[in-house]
Amino acid sequence: MRIGIITNTGSLPTLLVNELKQANHVIFPYHINLTSIPTHVLQGLELIILAVTNIEQAEWLIKSIKSLHKIKIIVTGPNVTLINKSQLIKAGADYYLNYPNESKLIHEVIHWLQTSAFNHLKHLTYKDLVLDPNMHTLARQKKFYRLPNKEYLLMEHFLKYPNQIHSKRTLMETIWDMNADTNSTTVETHICNLRKKMDTEFPEKRLHTIPYSGYILK
Repeated sequence: MRIGIITNTGSLPTLLVNELKQANHVIFPYHINLTSIPTHVLQGLELIILAVTNIEQAEWLIKSIKSLHKIKIIVTGPNVTLINKSQLIKAGADYYLNYPNESKLIHEVIHWLQTSAFNHLKHLTYKDLVLDPNMHTLARQKKFYRLPNKEYLLMEHFLKYPNQIHSKRTLMETIWDMNADTNSTTVETHICNLRKKMDTEFPEKRLHTIPYSGYILK
């Protein structure tokens, strides 16, 4: 998703920018005067995260954007006394986040993306595992894990074909698109990383090694 993060507060939420980039979103950060936004800034964006401190500026800006573009807008602010949620929603904002710190903001934005209309790709599930293709996260019960690209692709493969043995060669050719006739430990390393995330804290293991055969999710 193409996300614009627009602020006049003096600093961008760096942790949020990095977190969204890791989830394969394309981020366009802007420091601008909120009394106006150049049209080229809005072109191609699917979502705007608007960090504001002045309700009148934010209200006017939301109305201006919504009158010209069909873009979802999340408004954020550090102080609920400065930002009135009902006014901003009435002006056209799709969601409002009052955050005490950036960690809370990250959690709320990711939760909104997972549960909003943007969540258009179907989750893959097996028993207590849930893989979110929109955010590249794996959930097991109440634990959530961010997956790098190759770990995500491995997990996606296992969830599409559970209870089946997948050889190292098959995984190499499917995920890495290369031959597995070397002594590479690439697959083993990524399997180990997945196990640390999804199995370490649980007595019932999901990802198993079948000696001389491969790996199985069960």
